[in-house]
Amino acid sequence: MARFMIAAVSLLLIASAGAQAAPPVSAQANNTPPNVIFVIIDTLRADRIAAERNGRPVMPNLRRFAGESWWFTHAVAQASWTKPSVLSMLTSLYPRTHRVQFGVRRRFVDEQRLAVQTVPESIKTMASLFKKAGYTTAGFQTNIHLQAKYGFARDFDTYVSAQDCLQSGEHMVDYVLDRLDTLKTPYFIYLHLMDPHAPYDPPPPFRDIFGPLPKVTARDARLLRK
Repeated sequence: MARFMIAAVSLLLIASAGAQAAPPVSAQANNTPPNVIFVIIDTLRADRIAAERNGRPVMPNLRRFAGESWWFTHAVAQASWTKPSVLSMLTSLYPRTHRVQFGVRRRFVDEQRLAVQTVPESIKTMASLFKKAGYTTAGFQTNIHLQAKYGFARDFDTYVSAQDCLQSGEHMVDYVLDRLDTLKTPYFIYLHLMDPHAPYDPPPPFRDIFGPLPKVTARDARLLRK
């Protein structure tokens, strides 16, 4: 049976304080490299994983997984949007170092120069390092800013983008699971999901499964006015 190491990351978040660390990992029984799956869930807030609504846990399965995992209690995004944030995670570099910070595809003011920054050829990503270590590399992502034409597919043996950028995580995860047996081990998989992202319109039955929405507090109202 293949061994797995799974890292789940919520993009654009500050992890909640007081999270518990998982028990120490036991020593490996052999030197076989583990398969590694790196999951990014776009705009999921870490402090919502343990949230409840009307007495019911919102994400019981993810909450249970988190309870068996390591939590970083002071994790800060390196940028306010996807492209520089993801590249920072894939390279361990600040945006001022990898220099991928902008992605203008339409003019907002007259005479504005259209420019979409791409991943520099000189930068090594997580995929390139795993590939050098003998791993099969595969990327599956649903964010329009991370398409192959922007350089994010470099050093992936397989790189699949959902062009509509909002394809459901359920479909993408099923797509990946159906192809696991075709990947030569050990493998590194990067999986990027977008379900919590705007337009914040959950499909049925999730829209009503937790009962009525909570009332807007005075603090919520102040935040909405900003």
